[in-house]
Amino acid sequence: MAFDRGLEERLLEHLQDRQDLVVKRMFGGLCFLLSKHMCCGIIGDKLMARIGPENYKKCLSQPYAKEMDFTGKPIKSMVFVLPDGFEADDDLASWVNICITYVDSLPPKQPKAPKENTCINKVHEYKSNEKVDIMRYLILVCMLILSGCSSTSTVNSNTDVASVMNLIALTEENAPRGVKGTFQFLIKAAGSQNNVIFLNTETNYRDRRNISVAIHPKLIDALTIKYGVYPEIFFINKTIEVTGEAKRVKIHLAVDGRKTTKYYFQTHVRVTSLNQIKVLA
Repeated sequence: MAFDRGLEERLLEHLQDRQDLVVKRMFGGLCFLLSKHMCCGIIGDKLMARIGPENYKKCLSQPYAKEMDFTGKPIKSMVFVLPDGFEADDDLASWVNICITYVDSLPPKQPKAPKENTCINKVHEYKSNEKVDIMRYLILVCMLILSGCSSTSTVNSNTDVASVMNLIALTEENAPRGVKGTFQFLIKAAGSQNNVIFLNTETNYRDRRNISVAIHPKLIDALTIKYGVYPEIFFINKTIEVTGEAKRVKIHLAVDGRKTTKYYFQTHVRVTSLNQIKVLA
């Protein structure tokens, strides 16, 4: 969706002095974040203003202000403002100041310290329970063999059943089929490519111990609305539970933007529905 470039320049003029400003594409438009909190944005030719629940009724009663209801249900802390409502610079400044005041009142987003022994992707847990994990792995592999591997395997894993290394080993064993189940991961890093957001269990996504949760582009707006923060930011240092299929994926290396014949493997879990993912801690 195209958005008003003139309004983008005007908003940047109002926010350019903020050192915590981050501009991101989301909601099919453009969003301006302050200290990782969404402040305002542009959808088409409309201003998207995050004015807070306490200011909602008052702001909604202003001329040219409309409910932000593109999800089918009004969001009680945000409004759309039609172009006539911010044509004058003073009117735009007034809306932006309301947004800034509200966002600055929100508590800072502090990264959570990883909790000990809370997630299956902790490497030290694997090492400390190496013998037990090997036995579990062998049992699971035997189950695959006995089943003839005629269909995609199913594993319900948690911190007490399998480590991330077990899961990676199972995806390798079962390739090209995947391993279905419910998995728990501590997300340490995130990135995006081709509009897909990847939540990674290791800071280096090429680490052989890494599993990536791939979030489909169609969910990004819905997750941003649900949590109030862009997913690439929100899920860092969060323990999540994902239901889906872990699968071995071939990743080709690129040189100067061109795919080469060299490649390596990653383990991915694709998320295409909000019901597949939830935050545990």
